[in-house]
Amino acid sequence: MLTSLAPIPVATLSNREMGSMGQNYLKSLFAIGFQGLLILLCVGIYAVLIQGIATGGDPIGAISSTFKSAWPRARGRAMNGGPKFTI
Repeated sequence: MLTSLAPIPVATLSNREMGSMGQNYLKSLFAIGFQGLLILLCVGIYAVLIQGIATGGDPIGAISSTFKSAWPRARGRAMNGGPKFTI
C-alpha cells in the first residue's frame, strides 16, 4: 500500500518548497522496512529458544529443563542461598 503511492511523494523531491514531503515519505518507508527486519530477528531468536523445549508428556518438566540448561550459574546461586547481606 505504501509503495503503490510512491510516485506522488517521490515527485516532490526535486521541488524546493515541497521536498520535505518526499523526504518524510522515504523516512517512513525505511522505518517500515526496519520494523520488518526487527520482527524477523525477534521471530528467529524465538525459534531458537523454543526448539530446545521438548514436546513430551510433561510440559512443566520440559520448561524447567530448558531453564536449567540456559542459566546454570544463576540457578546455582539461587540454590546456594543467594548473596548474603549483613547489617
